[in-house]
Amino acid sequence: AGSGSLSFGIIMGALSPLLGRKKAAAASGILNAGSGMGGAILSPVLQAASNGIGINKTMYILAVPFFAVIPVLIWIGRVSRGIAASGDDGETAGTEGSASSISILKEALKSPDYRRLMAGFSTCGFHMIILQTHMVTQFKTYGVSDSTAAVIYTAYGVASIAGSVLVGFLCTRFPLKNVLGSLYTTRAVVATLFIFVAPKSVLTCTIFALIMGATGDATVTPTSEIISRRFGAASMGFLFGITFVCHQIGASVSSSLGGIAISSGNTVPLWITDILLCTMAAAVSYRVRTIESE
Repeated sequence: AGSGSLSFGIIMGALSPLLGRKKAAAASGILNAGSGMGGAILSPVLQAASNGIGINKTMYILAVPFFAVIPVLIWIGRVSRGIAASGDDGETAGTEGSASSISILKEALKSPDYRRLMAGFSTCGFHMIILQTHMVTQFKTYGVSDSTAAVIYTAYGVASIAGSVLVGFLCTRFPLKNVLGSLYTTRAVVATLFIFVAPKSVLTCTIFALIMGATGDATVTPTSEIISRRFGAASMGFLFGITFVCHQIGASVSSSLGGIAISSGNTVPLWITDILLCTMAAAVSYRVRTIESE
């Protein structure tokens, strides 16, 4: 519940009024990469602490950075509300802020573009959980050792950081819908080549993991930016949160189906479903009408 409520939308919803439309996309990519950096840094630290002092004391250590960031978040919230109230971000923030969540959602659901984003992001959740939950296990079925599979998964995490930053800057130069559609297209093409064409070796598994990592979390930035530009920064946190619910529904479905597929020893139907869904997500993403920054 805590992880879900602290979704990316609430963070960018607070920062967008501070940054302005021109800088928001690049900042979004950097912030998205920051979550991967935190995991990459904290994971080995917490693992070492757990082995050395036990899980209970390790939880106290984990609480320290959460407490440390609270004053920063309070300050950002105050500044963001001040800018939104004054309308310095160039949007009708006061009107948006007075609208109820129900009315905001009803208005958004009338838009085919928002429904397309919801459909695409549910596919994103389906795809990502296959990788994050079952990819290492699948690599082992190809004869990759435990230690090598762990290293490949680490490379996957590093690639997700780099991909998030890169896509953030690409969103400042190219239409958002094209960036988003291209990410889904890349997933579909690479998954098809890896599952049905490429020989299964450490090299091909590594290349597959790197490309999937680079295109993984990167969809967050164009999705959140399209919502922000179409419906306003004040509504983005709430509307992206609803979109994130769709993401998690797709994730829960693929997590269950993936477990069944791994247990049965046949993951091909799962990947065929993923490829078809990614193709669908690409098609609807290219049709989204976006408001590009000046």
